[in-house]
Order: sequence, then C-alpha cells, then structure tokens
Amino acid sequence: MFRRHREIEEQLERSGLAWTHLRSAFFMQNTLGFGPTIRSQGAFFACMKRGRVAMVDVRDVARAAVAVLAGKGHEGKAYELTGPEALSLHDVADRIGAVLRQQVLYVDQPPAKVISALLGNEVPGVAGQGSRRSIRVSGVRGKWLRSAGTLPR
Repeated sequence: MFRRHREIEEQLERSGLAWTHLRSAFFMQNTLGFGPTIRSQGAFFACMKRGRVAMVDVRDVARAAVAVLAGKGHEGKAYELTGPEALSLHDVADRIGAVLRQQVLYVDQPPAKVISALLGNEVPGVAGQGSRRSIRVSGVRGKWLRSAGTLPR
C-alpha cells in the first residue's frame, strides 16, 4: 500500500465516522496501457523482474463496494481486493499473446527508466509521486502482491 493511502485511512479512522477500507494493488485494466507498445514492438515494458501481482478487475472492486455499502457488519474492517491468481508480467505477456495469436514479450526495465517514462507521460503530481515510490520499492524487490482470496459478499 502506498504510504499516502495509509495516511488517508488513518485520518478516516480517527474521524469518528463509520469506515470500511477497500484496498486494491493493481487494476487489471492498467494493462490496457501496454497496448501501444504491444502494437508497435510486440512487447511491453515495466520493472517487476519476476515479481507477481494478483491483478483485480475494477468491476470486481465495484461489486465489493456495493456489497459493503448494502451489507452489514463491514464497519471498521479493511479488505484486500485482489484477483484470484498472482501472475508475473511474463505470464501476462503470454496470456495477451495467446489472445492476440502472436508473441508478446515483457521486457524488464530499470526503475529509473520507468520513472522517467512516467514523468514523460505527465503523470499528475501526487499520483506520479506515489507511482514512482511504488516502482522504487516494488520494482527493485521484484514483487507486488499475492492473491488475498475472495471478495466480500
């Protein structure tokens, strides 16, 4: 979790309001950003080494939010929302390639190069800072997040 996210959670917890945290690490839809380089180079670039991440579909996050808002007993709880399987970006490349019926490669990059690309794509201030911090930590360690199990019902 980004440090800033936790700071916001702590403020909410101290506010006296009822709260439930829904935490997600990596949206499956983020992979859509790989499209341009897959089209032009047959590859996409990031800095996860052989790390694995259990990507979650944003529609599943929305379903979890509805379940929490409409249900009872979720106050004061935090849910880690992940997909069912932790995949490396090499695995993701293989799956995208199978769908496209062409070879797709994941090419690992140094964190500094990915950060530079983020800056070049004008990632907004706080989001860019959080992304850069996450890349430094996760990219260097070569890991992100394992699957946390099922979503709240």
